[in-house]
Amino acid sequence: MEALAAVGLAGSVIQFVDFLSRLISTGVETAGSVQGASQNTLELQKIYESLSDFSIKLSSALSHPRSDHDDVSSLRSSMVESADIGQRAELQSHFASLGDLSADCNRLCQTLLQTLGTLRVDGTSFRSFKGLKVALRTVWSSKRVKELEENISRYQRLISMHFLPIMR
Repeated sequence: MEALAAVGLAGSVIQFVDFLSRLISTGVETAGSVQGASQNTLELQKIYESLSDFSIKLSSALSHPRSDHDDVSSLRSSMVESADIGQRAELQSHFASLGDLSADCNRLCQTLLQTLGTLRVDGTSFRSFKGLKVALRTVWSSKRVKELEENISRYQRLISMHFLPIMR
């Protein structure tokens, strides 16, 4: 029984050392970064800023037809007008859903970008200490970031599903 307890203790020590090494590694990377964030945070920020921009444009073009989005509006109008009566309602439904889904996707992207914004080191003094604080925040918020990414991914799939019938 003592051997089993020793193995359990050794496993706990190894997990703790692994956690600390990842924490220190992330802290050093963040503190040493010119942008003040880890490479992973910067990549996520770039991806979700791009997706947010796309969602804003799509939502705006679909919810404000005939504004400054003449290309999208004319495409939408020509597709709906050239469809038979049964397909018109279906196309209108898909366009409306795309507008709503893209607005919701943008809202989630903004929430994720706000979370990622807290995972940065600002200023030049005490960067090492601030880097460790950001590393801790990164670990603590990792579950929230993953959840937001999964939700955004669901919206992306739904948006794709609504594009398919339109593209037929």
